[in-house]
Amino acid sequence: MTGIGDIGVASAFASLGILAGALHLTLLSWNVRALVGRLHNFMAVAASLGRAGATLATFALATRYGALALIATLGGFLVARAFLVNRSDILVS
Repeated sequence: MTGIGDIGVASAFASLGILAGALHLTLLSWNVRALVGRLHNFMAVAASLGRAGATLATFALATRYGALALIATLGGFLVARAFLVNRSDILVS
């Protein structure tokens, strides 16, 4: 693909990466609080497996669309990570 097609693919997968990163880090925050507090251990393990599965599925989907989609997804994931880690009060609340 060339031109607008590439831009559309990159922006769509960057958005997907942002959503996947936000979900991943939000569930990670919940996981840590649940495991440290010894609350709902089964749910914490289930959320951990779900978090890993959703992240892997997102990146597996991106690989089916090529290198550009994979790099855009990773970029979106890292943008979400940078925002949420620097704004840790969002995750802690």
